[in-house]
Amino acid sequence: MNEALTAEPVQEMPTIPAYTNENIAAPAKVGLNEAARLTGASKTTILKYAEESKLSFELNPQGKKVYQVAELERVFGRLKTPTSSEEGQQDHSEPPEIPPQTALEMALLKAEVRRLEDQNHLLAKNAEDWQQQAERLTLMLTHRPEPEPVPAPTTQSTPEPPKGFLQRLFGR
Repeated sequence: MNEALTAEPVQEMPTIPAYTNENIAAPAKVGLNEAARLTGASKTTILKYAEESKLSFELNPQGKKVYQVAELERVFGRLKTPTSSEEGQQDHSEPPEIPPQTALEMALLKAEVRRLEDQNHLLAKNAEDWQQQAERLTLMLTHRPEPEPVPAPTTQSTPEPPKGFLQRLFGR
């Protein structure tokens, strides 16, 4: 019954080169037109943010404003990247292969989503049924039927008063 445990091979960590002045790149800077294209915002919006100090900028040697790409990403969120259609090329590559662990997790999550959707549907139906039952009970409790009419007394001869004990005993 002993099962052999198999250890996954240990992947070696890539070595990271030490940073020196030679291999540190200067931050990427773009002009107004490129900043507008990357962010999807208008040039007016970018200039307005710069004047309101929401977006920092530098002046290039020609005296024009340039913006660091990291700063644009901080203010506007994820930047647009050029798509293959913009570059005039079409990407015919296959979608990336999904690792087996990720595929398993995705399948489990999809099954969980289906289960939760079914449960949600069932709960909604139960809530509807309870609502209908509450409405019926409310009607039953608040419904006041019309009072039944009291029959009118008939016009017959006046009834004789009931006989007393002695009259019934002696028959008089």
